[in-house]
Amino acid sequence: MLLLDPSHPSPPLRWPAPSKPIPGLSELNEDVLNYLLLELKAQMLLRPFSQTCRKMRQSCMPILFRSCTIRECLALLAFPLPQSLWPYIQDIRFFDGCYEYHVLTRAWESGRLSHVPYPGDALLCRVYEGAALETALQSMPRLRTVTLFFRQPALHGISWPTLRAILSVPQLERLVLRGYLLVPELTTGGDVCLESVPALTTFRYIQPKYNLRPHDYSSEIRTVDRLLHRLHRTLQTLILPVESSPFPRLCSLDWPSLRELRLQGEYDALKSGFSPFIFCIANMPRLRVLCLEFALPAGQEPLPIWPADLHIDMLWPLLEELTVSFPVASDTIYAHLPCTLRRLSLTCYPHYGRERPEYMAGGRWHSCLIPASDMLSILQRGDFPMLTKLKIEYQEDFAEAQLLRHIGLAFPKLTILKMFRNREHERGELPLDMIIESLSPLSRLRTVRFHPDLVDAPATGSLAGSNPGYTIFNHFRKTRLRPIADAFANCWPSIETIKLLCPSIDRHTWNVYRVIRDCDREQSPHVECIPVCTDCDEALYGQLTLI
Repeated sequence: MLLLDPSHPSPPLRWPAPSKPIPGLSELNEDVLNYLLLELKAQMLLRPFSQTCRKMRQSCMPILFRSCTIRECLALLAFPLPQSLWPYIQDIRFFDGCYEYHVLTRAWESGRLSHVPYPGDALLCRVYEGAALETALQSMPRLRTVTLFFRQPALHGISWPTLRAILSVPQLERLVLRGYLLVPELTTGGDVCLESVPALTTFRYIQPKYNLRPHDYSSEIRTVDRLLHRLHRTLQTLILPVESSPFPRLCSLDWPSLRELRLQGEYDALKSGFSPFIFCIANMPRLRVLCLEFALPAGQEPLPIWPADLHIDMLWPLLEELTVSFPVASDTIYAHLPCTLRRLSLTCYPHYGRERPEYMAGGRWHSCLIPASDMLSILQRGDFPMLTKLKIEYQEDFAEAQLLRHIGLAFPKLTILKMFRNREHERGELPLDMIIESLSPLSRLRTVRFHPDLVDAPATGSLAGSNPGYTIFNHFRKTRLRPIADAFANCWPSIETIKLLCPSIDRHTWNVYRVIRDCDREQSPHVECIPVCTDCDEALYGQLTLI
């Protein structure tokens, strides 16, 4: 027991000296703080973190509300977003905002209207007209991107006043239109007049992949023509439907900054008057991505982009991706591609054999396969040692084995291979051993997408909606597709995913197989079928990617 002597008082207690205060989040510089907030957003934790205190709420606001989506706004008489959020918005997207179109369509579906009035009241979308949209957009000092998305496959477009309101934002950098037509009709006496436009770097005007309703494109062409005349020096990404593209303007202007050009749709060389097409891309020296998905009008043959008898000096030293539909063996462009090319796609558009009416624009289009010998001639004309993705479509002939051997030896860095192989009608079994032996040198291959076109494949739609139909297709997958997937899994040591295209009840689907390797290397790898099958062409709006 400790006894305390009162004559000897204990020394005074000494508390430890206070340490330096721990710096709070508010003392971090703006870059570090934004990085931490972005990490919280990626983990879905930013919103609860912003509710901790008022100061943190203010710091989180520019990231919480930098991207806003407005769905099915019935009218923009009053802008649907609170005015307190406008200073933080950088990216704004409008989805299916037309009340007028939905009312007319529902009336037609219910029988109250004998037809949807096209062109008429529903051709121009008037939801976005008025001062509310222009006032709101001009009051967003951080706004950089505007997207208008209309998912219905119909003739419906934004008006010139709406486009003018969007282009009144001086700091705007990206404009995206998906599904909407771009000023499909001008009012009586109206004209496209642009006094000032922002320095856009991206203009994406994307229409449904399979446009079913032809119409008068003169107003759209005139609008796009005026836009490109003002934007050609700053644009870095340009995506247009072929039908609305002003080809004379593409040929006559310089494009010093353009890095990506994608054109998709029906290219009628007889109407365009600009064949060969090479002149349209002659003034784009910094091009990195060139995608030409041209549908072939019925009765026309594919034409070369660069005819053999045309002698000009033209190079794209930075080109990394090229997509050409209906390639021609005599096309000179393949001999002038740089060795830096990494992605190459040479297919039909749409794919051969999938000629349902909705794919072929009601009979306005047709497909034209090239034989394996012509595909071999194309690939032999260039030197592409850096190629990592290849997509081809061909019909088998005497040169198929030589074509596949060339692919296996000429492209050692290939990681993704997509082949649409179409057999001759009189020939039967798939030469699986030849295909595997020819492509076996591809030691880096990770993903294979293959259309085997088996002679005994059941016809799509033959047994639609019936239980025997599902049984037949499931039996075909197990007995015919699974052995192909097993053989591919044992061919390449690096393979991870195998996708085989085959008919289904009502459409073609990708049957996806994941390659599983056991720890014991002596055992052969096996494949596991992923139950979700995706259709490669069923979506109306493609992502415009190569693979």
